[in-house]
Amino acid sequence: MSRIAANASIDVIRKRRDGKVLSLEEPHGAGEGTLGSNVVAPEENPEERFARREMRQHLADAIKQLAPDLRQVCLLRDVLQYSTQEVAERVGISAMAVRLRLFRAHRRLREKLSVALQPRKERRIKAAAVPVRVEEAGRKREPRIPLGAFVECVCGD
Repeated sequence: MSRIAANASIDVIRKRRDGKVLSLEEPHGAGEGTLGSNVVAPEENPEERFARREMRQHLADAIKQLAPDLRQVCLLRDVLQYSTQEVAERVGISAMAVRLRLFRAHRRLREKLSVALQPRKERRIKAAAVPVRVEEAGRKREPRIPLGAFVECVCGD
């Protein structure tokens, strides 16, 4: 009985397939497109999703550490996307003060995030290094990380 059921199942599978086996990688039709090129992955790469989640967490931690006045302006302007004038009206300060606070908030966020995003080994080396006076160091600047990349991470998945 079981052998008859197995054979019947095999027959059904063969009929569905009609003997056609198509490759998703081979070119199909007139263009260079393949059958697989039209198939969209249901989800993004898990590694990218994890990296974005980790970046959002770093950014959220850095924003939490900002002074309340800088945090408020940063959240209203960058995350909620209010105009400078709208932020000024809500907070009760001038538009120039909003720009100044935003500049300071971005600078502090860049500093905190550049430290948080360094490999652990580099962080330990920099923490152990003896501080050098600015006059002796000659104003060397570390590469800046654009804030737009971080704001993008906060807004969505």
